[in-house]
Amino acid sequence: MAEKRIRSYRDLQVWQKAHSLAKNVLKACQAFPNSIEARVVREQLVKAVTSVTANIAEGYGGVKVEDTRITLQLPADRQMKQTTGCIYLKISASLATITT
Repeated sequence: MAEKRIRSYRDLQVWQKAHSLAKNVLKACQAFPNSIEARVVREQLVKAVTSVTANIAEGYGGVKVEDTRITLQLPADRQMKQTTGCIYLKISASLATITT
């Protein structure tokens, strides 16, 4: 069985599983009651799950080994990957809510 080439952080199984978990958590948070306590918990959960996917995306943009060379990505590039990871998650979660 041929291994799939990883071209993006979205190809990583760990990111895919974290993204799926984050979508489920975001969807579950929509059902929380509208109390101060629930809002605090909801905000913390959202920060936590978005942080996991963002950190995986950022880490992927860090150090890469290619043909025994080490290529360092610029911090701005890593930040861009982290930001696009967050945006992708929020769009995916919104679409999942619309389609279910």
